[in-house]
Amino acid sequence: MIPEIYRKLGVRPVIHASGTTTRYGGSLLRPEALEAMREASLALVNIDELNAAAGAAIAHMLGAEAAFVTAGASSGLILQAAACIAGDDPAKITRLPDTRGMRNEIVIQRAHRFAYDQAYRVAGGVLIDSKGRPPQECAMPVARPKKQELRNASRRFGPYPCPVRSNARRQCAAGDEGCADRHP
Repeated sequence: MIPEIYRKLGVRPVIHASGTTTRYGGSLLRPEALEAMREASLALVNIDELNAAAGAAIAHMLGAEAAFVTAGASSGLILQAAACIAGDDPAKITRLPDTRGMRNEIVIQRAHRFAYDQAYRVAGGVLIDSKGRPPQECAMPVARPKKQELRNASRRFGPYPCPVRSNARRQCAAGDEGCADRHP
């Protein structure tokens, strides 16, 4: 049965077997989630306060250090990249996606490339293909946020650590024949 709202819009429902997928609407909502949304829609609240409280509640339920609600996979990746690039520095956060002078290169394995790669670039990230090697074997050491920086950044952006490094292509040693392979 096609819900009336989709019939009016001429949109066809799909059946897929890939689990929760943003492209297909995320997931079907449980009745208690719909009721919580209905109840929440009856009042206006400060969205920053709501994000902090919802993140704390979800982190507690999952036994995680931090959590952050996003609008879907792409927005989560944008926030992940932003947190790794800017950390919790308000001046850097304000400049995004202008990442000049920041550690903005994200090492990624070719097998992990996918349709949402552009989300990293929206935040100002530059993707560097590791050519199948672990990040520590690439030209520049990977810079991972310190635990406290990550905790602070996760309060603003989300809990996802990522390898980020600074402008390795320009810093290859002269005569390093492998440099071009590492940084196409």
